[in-house]
Amino acid sequence: MPRRTSLVLDTNLFVLIAIGAVEGGRHIRNSDRLGKYSIQDYEKAVSVLGTFDEAYITPYIAAELSNLIDLTGYARTLAFSIIAELTATQFKCISVDVSRDFQSPLIDIFGLADCSLISLAREHVIFTNDHRLAAALYKYAPQHTLAFHCESWK
Repeated sequence: MPRRTSLVLDTNLFVLIAIGAVEGGRHIRNSDRLGKYSIQDYEKAVSVLGTFDEAYITPYIAAELSNLIDLTGYARTLAFSIIAELTATQFKCISVDVSRDFQSPLIDIFGLADCSLISLAREHVIFTNDHRLAAALYKYAPQHTLAFHCESWK
């Protein structure tokens, strides 16, 4: 796969990457949010990220991520340490415009975080596993839409 410039990672894939990085991926199966995912899906998502020069998240995604880590105890602590490391070294936080994002005609359908991704698709590849969002992104910016397909969905 040729290298591309910039990618924005959607929340659920960041959850997969964060939890997958904990203790060799063994907690993927312990997460209610990741029931359909496997270690192979984690490896595939990480591999895709490696084909981009820059990776971003939005403040909305960071807030959602902090609420979606459903591990407990030491595994939860490790997940948040991994997120802190990833956001310090690999993922840049991209600016958003709350006012603009709330004015999107799609706000009542997709919500704030996804409306910002639709807006950012003009300039960045959006990497998502949300098929409803991917369908909208394909209409808006097909060249910047990268839909993730879980191994178990085949």
